[in-house]
Amino acid sequence: HYVAGGCCHTFQRKGYEFATGIHYVGGVDEKKGRPLTLQALLAAVSPIDDPIQLDRMDECYDTIYLGHNEKYEIVAGEKELKEMLLKRFPNEKDAIDKYYGMVQKAEKTFFRGMMLKYLPLPVTKLLSRSGLYQVLMGKRFSKWTQNSCQSQLEELTKNKDLQALWAYNYANYGTEPDRAPLLFQLY
Repeated sequence: HYVAGGCCHTFQRKGYEFATGIHYVGGVDEKKGRPLTLQALLAAVSPIDDPIQLDRMDECYDTIYLGHNEKYEIVAGEKELKEMLLKRFPNEKDAIDKYYGMVQKAEKTFFRGMMLKYLPLPVTKLLSRSGLYQVLMGKRFSKWTQNSCQSQLEELTKNKDLQALWAYNYANYGTEPDRAPLLFQLY
């Protein structure tokens, strides 16, 4: 789109209306170890006397109903969401801890991967052909990009409700969990 706000529209197909606008944006708050946040970027491009301000969402920003009418409220904040999951799934503490450990490791790997996107294509190809790409990215990156989200979640737990909650937002990135890499879901 070439018009400001151009992605905030709807379209119709086969009688259904689709909203393509931005629904929510995470990572706005400053986070330790993250040199550039969205808030810092917005401050840099805003006039000093009229800065761009984003409103904080409600604590519960999504509600999920699973097939048997079980209601789950998705809350803002990694710590808060983890606490909610631990309360709702006390027998899955090990799986939940492993999942959040993966999220933390994935965040570091994700930024390394994004840095490679800024390199000229010939350099990226050279890194790939020489095997240096794997050395730079590490084994986890390949695991998280070459294995599906669903298969990775099934390794963590057999609990279908917990798997569904972790993968519920697959529609945000447009690929079903059995076809999307886990890195999409973790970050």
